[in-house]
Amino acid sequence: MSLPALSAALRRSALRRGNSFAPRALASTRAFASLGPLIPVDTEQHDHAVKEFEAGDLPSENDLLAMIRRLENPRPTLTLPLLVIESMLPGQRLILDSAFDSSLDGLADAGGEIGVFGMSSRPPASSGDRDAHCHLHSHGVSARLQRNATWQQWEIIAQHAIQHVGPAGSGPNGVDLVQAQLIVDDVSEADVEAAKALPPLVDEWCEQVLRMNVERFEGQLNGVVEDLGEMPSPESPGDLAFWVAALVNPLPALGVAFEIRPKVLAARSVSDRLKIARKGIEGSIEHITGRRLLF
Repeated sequence: MSLPALSAALRRSALRRGNSFAPRALASTRAFASLGPLIPVDTEQHDHAVKEFEAGDLPSENDLLAMIRRLENPRPTLTLPLLVIESMLPGQRLILDSAFDSSLDGLADAGGEIGVFGMSSRPPASSGDRDAHCHLHSHGVSARLQRNATWQQWEIIAQHAIQHVGPAGSGPNGVDLVQAQLIVDDVSEADVEAAKALPPLVDEWCEQVLRMNVERFEGQLNGVVEDLGEMPSPESPGDLAFWVAALVNPLPALGVAFEIRPKVLAARSVSDRLKIARKGIEGSIEHITGRRLLF
């Protein structure tokens, strides 16, 4: 079927709410390292990114129209060395010590940016199934990997949100490669309006973190904000949602919010991303102030 014909068919489907579109199953991949969960996870909020769609879980009309735009304007596919570790958001910085040398040396030798993805695991389906099932998250970030020889540490600095497309074999040094596409936002005026609610919440959240003295170490909040850079304006609602989520789920964790990084990465629209970020920071404020404890 030609692209125009496919686009027309998808538009008709958007009106009929007919068939659901399930993501292609992801190929399994080898994890280089796992830090384990850094902070408590809300099972209702936490999105494993790779999930089974039920028959009634249909995409919205906006989702279908966004899919049409992506088909009509395909994004370039990147091939990146793969690191499977903790989920990260754009602007975040993760420090790893020399214990990760064997895993990261090959990635550094590959040069350029790497693809960082988290993993989710499901418990055995039955007593006869002894193995837990691990799945690569469908969304992650491109990142810079650099070594600080003075401190014998590695720095991973997240750059752009990306979506997993498929495996890309192995590099010359045996490093696993992954194909990914950059996430490009489709922004509406409603998204810009919704984003205007976030800056006041950021001010309140920062004030409560300092007032209640919940930093794990002195200067933690300042360091997080310095890594993330200036807060995006509501006119860039998608970037602002990522920034807010990275603020309440910093690395290392503050421990005052549910884990929302995988879910905010996998959000199907800017609107959904904003809702996740807002719910996350509002819940964190309630937890810090004691109005409603999260865990």
